[in-house]
Amino acid sequence: MIKSKKFLFKNIEQSKFFFDLAFYTLGFYAFYNSIGLIIISALALIIILSFTSYYLKNLDNYYLDNFIDLLNQINSNLAVGMGFDSAIIASSKELRQDQSYSSQCIHLLNRSIQLGLDSNSLFQQINQMFPIPETMLFSRMMQLSKETGADPSNITDITIDKLYLTHKVKQEIDTILFQKKLEQSILCLAPMFIILFIKSTSSDFMSILYHGIVGRGVMTLSFALIILMKVISAKVVQFEI
Repeated sequence: MIKSKKFLFKNIEQSKFFFDLAFYTLGFYAFYNSIGLIIISALALIIILSFTSYYLKNLDNYYLDNFIDLLNQINSNLAVGMGFDSAIIASSKELRQDQSYSSQCIHLLNRSIQLGLDSNSLFQQINQMFPIPETMLFSRMMQLSKETGADPSNITDITIDKLYLTHKVKQEIDTILFQKKLEQSILCLAPMFIILFIKSTSSDFMSILYHGIVGRGVMTLSFALIILMKVISAKVVQFEI
């Protein structure tokens, strides 16, 4: 799989990270009036970002988009009667100056062919470059076409049409989910802003909640309920497309 610093940076779901950072820093300040807890929560989120996969994006759409590009690039040579390996070699020459992910994959496949990699290993390499179910299905069909004598160009054409439709549907669903996530983010942050507004206008009224067991207990329970609301709302829009 090809990775670069730019690719790894894009791999992070930045909006999710910055929302959590705003949520917990504002929450600890609003509900506990504590700078120390703000610093601890920020450090905890940075550690989670650095050492876990919690903030990594689901790259299925990225791989699907680039896999469609790869097939389109190769299919132009398959359509004129070239074999799959020859189509990759020709496409690599045509895309010398292109640095997109799909083009880099074609260049790597071309090098593998030049080194004498067999057909099965070549398709395994493609599956590793694009770790999505659609790639594995395409690889199986192409391998079977060598046994049955099916035209690889027709297989690629049909695959591109189906993948394009799948990609379009996923994009539309992602747009709807983004709107819902934005609404949920506003609802989760609203209580913090209300408390901060009351605190700035009537500090004496809020001070009782920052001192004593009862006040701290009420604030802790309130913040815990908001965190629970945040977790549940995130689960509602988290499903496989």
